[in-house]
Amino acid sequence: MKDIIKHFFEKVDVMQFMVALTIMFVFVSIVWALISKVIPPENKEALIHVLGIVEGSVTAIVMFYYGSSKGSQKKDEALKVKDEIIVAKEEQLTGKPPGE
Repeated sequence: MKDIIKHFFEKVDVMQFMVALTIMFVFVSIVWALISKVIPPENKEALIHVLGIVEGSVTAIVMFYYGSSKGSQKKDEALKVKDEIIVAKEEQLTGKPPGE
């Protein structure tokens, strides 16, 4: 279990994950309140407006985790690995770190 947790925290930006989780919780809470609670008429419009704002944030979260931003992040990681390989080969050939 410790290995799974360690792997999770190495691969995920924890702060970004916590913000996304919080926004999702707020979204679900607002939808639940609109469905199950009696909202005073004078507050209903404000609550629906806030729901729209939070819904936009939820859309951004979903687009990040499943859309092009995730692919871009994977591409950046692949380029970083490629750069590390090039640096290691250069060190191996010259016996010195690059730039010296």
